[in-house]
Amino acid sequence: MSSVISHRHVERLPEAHELLQRGFVSAAGCIGRGVLENHLRQLCVQHGIPATRRPPLRLCIHWLREGGVLGRRTVAELRQLLKVGNKCCHGRPVTVCEVETLLDSVQTFLTRCCCE
Repeated sequence: MSSVISHRHVERLPEAHELLQRGFVSAAGCIGRGVLENHLRQLCVQHGIPATRRPPLRLCIHWLREGGVLGRRTVAELRQLLKVGNKCCHGRPVTVCEVETLLDSVQTFLTRCCCE
């Protein structure tokens, strides 16, 4: 099931890349952040972490780290990606390079999680 769910999320990433190419940097970053958010919440469910309500993503990441699902390096990378995504979603200045990195890193993270 995780492959199906993750595949659905991955399908949104080309849309984000297209928006980025057209100059809609923040919109592209918001989509990338949304894809990452959905996948992190799904990982919580898959690993038995209670998700009866929508906990903040920092808690999802913490629980996934504590549960041995995510390594220390991955957690640091995810926190950085969420910072960029949050800048996009809240109208703060963000560079094209930051959003490109966000989208590429989300793609890599989804691929890595699906293949493990």
